[in-house]
Amino acid sequence: MMKVDHADRLGNDKYYGYAIDLLNAMSDLHQFVFEIRTVADGQFGSRRVDGAWNGMVRYLIEGVCNRCESYDVIASLTTTRLISREILLWRLTMI
Repeated sequence: MMKVDHADRLGNDKYYGYAIDLLNAMSDLHQFVFEIRTVADGQFGSRRVDGAWNGMVRYLIEGVCNRCESYDVIASLTTTRLISREILLWRLTMI
């Protein structure tokens, strides 16, 4: 979640909540650096009429992230069978 004064803050300091606490704890334990980004369209992800995905699901399937060594999503996202299948198929093509 975004802090009330998020406009006055930079980077990861704009956010708070369980997911942020979890990321910080994992980062400390496993010694990695992370950057929180929001998707451009602000959507979790749904399939459009043309069959393409939008939102975070699109980012996962298409690897939209520039400059990323790894790309994961932390969100209260309902994982449907269709979303799981699409992401799995994309991951298998990366092997």
